Amino acid sequence: MNIFKRISNIMSSKIDDLIAGYEDPEVALDALIQEMEKGIAELRTNAASCISQKKMTEKKLATAEAEVSKWQKNAIAALEKSNEDLARKALERKKNSEEERLALSSQLTEESALVAKIKTQLHQVEDKIQEARQKRDTLVIKKRAADARKKMAETSQALDTGISSSTDSVLNGFADFNKYEEKIERDVAMSEAMMELSKVSVDDLEEQFKELQSDDAISAELEALKAQLKKKK
Repeated sequence: MNIFKRISNIMSSKIDDLIAGYEDPEVALDALIQEMEKGIAELRTNAASCISQKKMTEKKLATAEAEVSKWQKNAIAALEKSNEDLARKALERKKNSEEERLALSSQLTEESALVAKIKTQLHQVEDKIQEARQKRDTLVIKKRAADARKKMAETSQALDTGISSSTDSVLNGFADFNKYEEKIERDVAMSEAMMELSKVSVDDLEEQFKELQSDDAISAELEALKAQLKKKK
């Protein structure tokens, strides 16, 4: 049967070898599982057919055995009645039933072996498909984790590029800011210097007026003393 050949090919193949033939391992395992499921479905159908045939053969064999026993008893009964012709006919029927029994027995042996083989293959394929499903689940987890890491790496790289660009922009802007700050500080210093110089000039003038007023006061006081002296004389 073609089903046995395909099942045998599937079972003799290693899952890793099948995965290697596909770009996407998930697709490979899905294809493998699908093929195995088809094989299992056909194998079960064939197993059911063989088991059904075996049961029919068992019934026929039981009937043939009963016929052998019956004609054996009939032959004995005929001889007991001294009827050799009837006994001979009974033995002939027994012989035919015995030949049928032997043929059915041989057929049942072959069918039993075939059913056992199909059941063994069915169990082996079920174990394989279970292995494939487990491996697929593990692979999916690994693949998704790898995709997540790849996406994170790409995002991180893009973020690093963006941060680097933003950093350069900020640093360049800050450099320009420093230039303006330096200019402003220079202008402020110049203004303060001019104010200081202006204040010095005002202070000098006030000092001169103070000295002048002081001289006037001293002169007035001197004249007052002179007047007092004249009165005493």
